[in-house]
Amino acid sequence: VDDVAGCWRMSDSGLSNGFLSYQSQMGGFRLNIDTCPVRLSVV
Repeated sequence: VDDVAGCWRMSDSGLSNGFLSYQSQMGGFRLNIDTCPVRLSVV
């Protein structure tokens, strides 16, 4: 996945620096919404 590190801010709680973050209970998907486009990645 390209150019994700600069747009994703993940913390243990899943919320950091005012960014909206979502992590599924299964841990298979992470979704971040910030100033960058919405990004969905299988991890």
